[in-house]
Amino acid sequence: MKRIKSLNALVGATVALGLVFGTVLTAQAQAQRHTPNLVIWDFFPNTKNDNERVAMLKFADKWAAIHHATVAEPIPPSAGFKASFIADAKRAGDILMLPDDQEGVVWNDKLIAPVSLNKSKYTADALQGAINGGKAYAYPLFLETMMIYYNKSLVPASVFKGNYTWDTLAKWSAKFANSHPGSYGMAWQWDNVYYNAEFFQGYSGGGFFSRSGSGFNPKKVLVATKGTVQGVSYLKHIITESGTSLPTFLGANKGDGTAQALFETGKLGMIFDGPWSDGEWKQVGFNNYGVARPPAMGNGKLGYPFVGVQDLVVNKYSKNLKLAQSLASYLSLNSGVSMYTAGGRIPAAKSALKTLAKNPELKTYQKALGHVEAMPNIPAMGLVWTPVGNELTLYLEGKVTATAGMKAAKAAIIKSGG
Repeated sequence: MKRIKSLNALVGATVALGLVFGTVLTAQAQAQRHTPNLVIWDFFPNTKNDNERVAMLKFADKWAAIHHATVAEPIPPSAGFKASFIADAKRAGDILMLPDDQEGVVWNDKLIAPVSLNKSKYTADALQGAINGGKAYAYPLFLETMMIYYNKSLVPASVFKGNYTWDTLAKWSAKFANSHPGSYGMAWQWDNVYYNAEFFQGYSGGGFFSRSGSGFNPKKVLVATKGTVQGVSYLKHIITESGTSLPTFLGANKGDGTAQALFETGKLGMIFDGPWSDGEWKQVGFNNYGVARPPAMGNGKLGYPFVGVQDLVVNKYSKNLKLAQSLASYLSLNSGVSMYTAGGRIPAAKSALKTLAKNPELKTYQKALGHVEAMPNIPAMGLVWTPVGNELTLYLEGKVTATAGMKAAKAAIIKSGG
């Protein structure tokens, strides 16, 4: 009888333990099913182990541990994934990293959510791209502007003393090319409109769109003004004087890729580029370069390269909208130092800049940021790149005059809706 009671007790205890254990497993399964997962689409090169992507994901994981969530940062559908986002926003990432000119397009299409932004935490330049229609729609992450990068083994730092001009660098370039067959003194993608905004905006009245209050007026297109034509003409003059082959550096794939490869292998003295390339050079082991501000124009005055902003925006269709906003804010305010170390991009958060205050390269960037023009974040800016780029190529090839080319570009922008 005692053995039967003992057996009954054992069975009862086992059943009870099973019920408890089963309840625990069920609770764990339910927790896993309800753990929010957020997806980031970034703008980094399409390699899984890109230094910047790895650095950002480390901070995303720190945030995820605090908020009991998971974060994935897969390689986006394409390097320029804006089209994928517009085509099917409901299947896109919760957070997207976008340049401010593209942000204006997706804002106009009502695809991104407004955000609560503590403006005091960011630089004034960084905030220009985050505001649309008077409201904040983005968390600023990086600042970008064009700089002169030079190979320290080829170019003496004395070239950049005083109020040096583009003519100064062009003359040095021609002399270097003559004494170093097979190498080039100075080059970049000659017909890249973003790169050459310095020239478009370097003379009085030049530019892309006129300012209207605190923004830009898409109805007043400036690409064919006297100032713009003067700047574009000066660009061609510099290319000619530099002794650098024109066809070698035309076109996005040929021009930019060729210049990058030559610079990395020591066959190009200096390149006009941005901090996005800084990380790529470091990743391939090329570190022997210096940074200098863009030169003065032919009139002795500094030009106005674009200051672009890489922003984090939140997909309006995110199933975890509040968490996505929290994560985007966290990344923009906390990852700046690590991201700069990984890729050389200029942090938008004041706290990161303060931490990096003694960094000599960053000091040069910040001085250059004192003489820049905000890239228009209006949707009409998206209509500029192709027609202006096409006409710039034709002009540099000698197929149209600067005046005729820029007039044609303006007409195309207006016809497209600018």
